[in-house]
Amino acid sequence: MTEVYLLFYQAALQAFINFNKFLQRDDPLVPFVHERANKFVKTLMFKFMKITALKDKSSVLDVDFKNIALQAEDSQLFIGMTTQQKLAKLFEEGSITERNKKKFFCAVRKFYVKAVDYSLSHLPLNDDLLKEARWLSWTCRSEAQLSQVQFFTSRYSDLLPDIDEEAILDEFSEYLLLADNYIETLKESGEEIVPLDRLWANLAKIKLSSGQSKFAILSKVAKLILVLPHSNAAEERIFSMVRKNKTPFRPNLEAEGTLSSILMVKLAIDEPCYQFEPKESLLESAKKATRKATRKNNVEHNA
Repeated sequence: MTEVYLLFYQAALQAFINFNKFLQRDDPLVPFVHERANKFVKTLMFKFMKITALKDKSSVLDVDFKNIALQAEDSQLFIGMTTQQKLAKLFEEGSITERNKKKFFCAVRKFYVKAVDYSLSHLPLNDDLLKEARWLSWTCRSEAQLSQVQFFTSRYSDLLPDIDEEAILDEFSEYLLLADNYIETLKESGEEIVPLDRLWANLAKIKLSSGQSKFAILSKVAKLILVLPHSNAAEERIFSMVRKNKTPFRPNLEAEGTLSSILMVKLAIDEPCYQFEPKESLLESAKKATRKATRKNNVEHNA
């Protein structure tokens, strides 16, 4: 049965992997977190619950997922096609008994219940900021409301002082009235989705006949939201990078010296190091800095 359990984990963990990949993305995702987090939990619930138990619920928080009467029958639990085939084969061969199958499906239920319970207690499924931030998304524009923008101007009044409410209303109305195909003009070759930071950077550049920005205030609110981190993935990458560079073989790298410089270079360059081709001017500057540092060290040593 060990193989059956492992095959089940392989099938069940895909939902976790997909959500984890979403959280690890570098582009601004705050407007999407609420929807994706709720979708993730709902996906888990679909794997072991009856559709009728989820159909009329406005929120995943309202679902009584621990109620065994609302859970699907053993044969309807999601365990993956490969797991089903392996389980059926072992049963037909007589390698496992009906009791073994019952025990397996009982473990599957406990896994899903524990996963949903943990997700509900740790994910920001009812966070007001995440819910109100959805107006930044182009796909949610038709459902956007002025109150969502006002939520942020009120919450961050110290960063957005002296906001003209009438001007916000005018800009928000113009944003809603933008042509649906405007987003298509911003897509780069082979791109399906335009990153939110590029979308709002372009909206901020649109000018009125007077030369003023058409979305001066709205773009400021948008940029404030877009700089909010949607996860701690970026910080974890830096910690990982530190461990990879400051090793037992190189323990004396100073945080404010060489180590800091290494990290800055690696964070600034997206491409692999073996593909990086520095400009001649950069190499010359590096040589000058090296010569200067060498002369300084020699003077201090001789003194």
